[in-house]
Amino acid sequence: YSDLWEELKKQAVNICAVDSAWDLLGQLGLLKGKAIAALRPDLVGEYFVLQHCQEDKESVKLLFPKGWQSERQTLEFLFRFYLDYHDKLEGIAAFWEIPLGNSVAQNSTHFGYAQFLLNVTCFSRNNAECACNLLAMVRKKHDKHELLAVCYAKGLFNLSWGQTAEAAEETVAKLGQFCKAHKDSAELVLIYAKGLFNLSDKQTAEAAAGTIGRLKELHETHKENRELALIYARGLYYLAEKQRPDEAAATLAEMQRIQLEYGF
Repeated sequence: YSDLWEELKKQAVNICAVDSAWDLLGQLGLLKGKAIAALRPDLVGEYFVLQHCQEDKESVKLLFPKGWQSERQTLEFLFRFYLDYHDKLEGIAAFWEIPLGNSVAQNSTHFGYAQFLLNVTCFSRNNAECACNLLAMVRKKHDKHELLAVCYAKGLFNLSWGQTAEAAEETVAKLGQFCKAHKDSAELVLIYAKGLFNLSDKQTAEAAAGTIGRLKELHETHKENRELALIYARGLYYLAEKQRPDEAAATLAEMQRIQLEYGF
């Protein structure tokens, strides 16, 4: 939505002569009978906040009042604001000084802060690793919270997506250790399986064969999980594309076995 304002200026040319404020609201499509329709999310309002963040460092502090990391309404706004304008916020250094502080993570008591961090691991090039580390802190503080465990695992997965093969290997290994400690969670097992699949895509044929071997072990431990079996089969297919013909033949034979067994 970062180009929203430019689009609004273009559309303004098409507005006819305005007789009154109510006439303007009607032309903009903001009237429902005699009432003003609410805009959710308020992209225009968010845009003006973005403008202030870009122009005045002090304005950024207003987004983070005392205790903001545990306030539902503040977190809901930040959640939407970041999703809508993450590309522009990436380059505003002042925006990141407060939400990515260690003390903030330690004092957070609301799941919304973890969700905000998870979005950062997905969209930010510069702050994904820091956000993932903070997610680990939040998860450790609330280690009985199942949704936080899933949130942290997804954060590791997101982080590995944008990394080099070498860095991703370390991140996926960390994800594997975490999932091993929560082996009864089918959702975490699938996140780990997807992490292995994506890692294999970054690797050479030899390294990918080892990664798909770990994916096979995971599959054999959870044979009842059809989605995991499908991830394994896809991993075998892409591995075969990297291999020599004689190696690929054995890999494709294993893939066909999985297809027959699960009816894919």
